[in-house]
Amino acid sequence: MNKKLLWVNKRATSFFGEMLSSTNLVKDETVLHTTALARYPERSVTPDYQLAFHCAPAIAGVKPANLISLRKSSWMVMKRHLRNCARPLGDRDVYFYRLAECQKRILLLVYNRELLHKQLARPENRKLLQAYGYAPESMSVGAMLARLAGRVREEGDYPHEIGIFLGYPSADVRGFIDNGGKGFRLCGYWKVYGTPGEAEAIFSVYDHVREFFCRRVLGGEKIHTIQYGGTIQ
Repeated sequence: MNKKLLWVNKRATSFFGEMLSSTNLVKDETVLHTTALARYPERSVTPDYQLAFHCAPAIAGVKPANLISLRKSSWMVMKRHLRNCARPLGDRDVYFYRLAECQKRILLLVYNRELLHKQLARPENRKLLQAYGYAPESMSVGAMLARLAGRVREEGDYPHEIGIFLGYPSADVRGFIDNGGKGFRLCGYWKVYGTPGEAEAIFSVYDHVREFFCRRVLGGEKIHTIQYGGTIQ
């Protein structure tokens, strides 16, 4: 297999479980979502729905960043859509960064700049990032993202530290590195090596936010008009 394509094909075994459909969805919300999908199937292929399904926590401001892998055949449609909603989402400190691409797909990072800045500034995260050539004390968020994009190109895959950018606890990122992805205690949006209860609570929030956004998009709302009032510590 071409190393440059690995980042597209590792979903089933990757540390980054958020690239998979979550199995933690709240039952009642899932029923409502399924009902809306059946009623408005054409809306499930829109750029708004793709962003809601894959990136709602970052857009809602409860997670530093989310990833979405897009087919190149659909990129121009998504690119035009991102231009249209860039200003209203920018007013909420939400931005887009084209992280990588391969022959058939483009990897897009959707991030909340304030949350990402705080995440990268945590002492335990700075220490881990420094081991991979980052300088969190002096680099801007933009420079850190550029370094991350370079690391993706170098590795031809998801570099381990991308978990920090996505809001994963440093203990779990280190646990994954030290254990080679094995021996985890829970697998949801990421592989958990620390306290499962705390991670499960966060996973539930992310699931709720995704369902909240998806239902409203299916109901006809635009992604940049949806407001979420919840928070996560």
